[in-house]
Amino acid sequence: MVNKFRLTSNAFEREKEEERINPTKTIFLSLEGTDTEKEYIYGLKKNKIQLGFNTNIQIETLNRQKRDGCTAPEQVIELLEEYLLLRNESIDSQIKDILDNEYTEDTINDYIYNPNNLSHDLIEEINAKLSNIGYDLNYKKYLKNMSDSNDLFGIVIDRDNWSNLEYCINHCKDKGYLIFLSNPCFELWLLLHWEDVSLFSKEMLDEIKTNRKVSNKHTYTSCLLSKVAHHNKTGISFDTKYLDKVDNAIKNAKKLETNLDYLLENIGSNFVDLLTLLKIN
Repeated sequence: MVNKFRLTSNAFEREKEEERINPTKTIFLSLEGTDTEKEYIYGLKKNKIQLGFNTNIQIETLNRQKRDGCTAPEQVIELLEEYLLLRNESIDSQIKDILDNEYTEDTINDYIYNPNNLSHDLIEEINAKLSNIGYDLNYKKYLKNMSDSNDLFGIVIDRDNWSNLEYCINHCKDKGYLIFLSNPCFELWLLLHWEDVSLFSKEMLDEIKTNRKVSNKHTYTSCLLSKVAHHNKTGISFDTKYLDKVDNAIKNAKKLETNLDYLLENIGSNFVDLLTLLKIN
């Protein structure tokens, strides 16, 4: 049976509570990848003052397990909508539904809100049942407590060769979700920190658009990035390699396609729109 619940907090470090500024708006993002995009966005979040971002706006990436290989656009949307469902349901009603009357209402309420009232063995028993279907109670509580009426919701995806991408984009537009799309992939956005891609030859631009596999580790675009940035896909070293180049990426991105309506067919990225949102006063 496929787990109904995918939101889990073990994929990446969260901001320390004592360092957190209470935002007036949070942008919740569901990501295609669990490494590169997450590390980059965490770098933006950690350095928001240096980058000139509005400190009243926060980014929160929705975490899932690294072994969760559900990266198709509809699955990225699915993770976002799991969170949106959480905002509209109580945690105790979700758990009651999961446990299907195995425990009394008082026991479930104590488990969620007053675990000291229960024995260690009973807590471990319930933990095991929830873990078996991927329900992360502590992470759900964390996300539930962040809810605000000003919040925004979106996805970060690659063009790649997804055949259903147009349908997914239309679904997001209908629901009012933000869409941050890079064509062919997020590595292009990273490459723009280093290179003015608009100056590349037509042959190189065609290769980027096709983005064929050139080795076991790289596509054409990620290979170009690796040659200038000297890092792999699981550790981009944001502070030392990207922080002082964000404005350069914005400038270079604007020389390519940034309009979502034309990104399915043209090289570019509208990730610059996220940075614009973060700088709004």
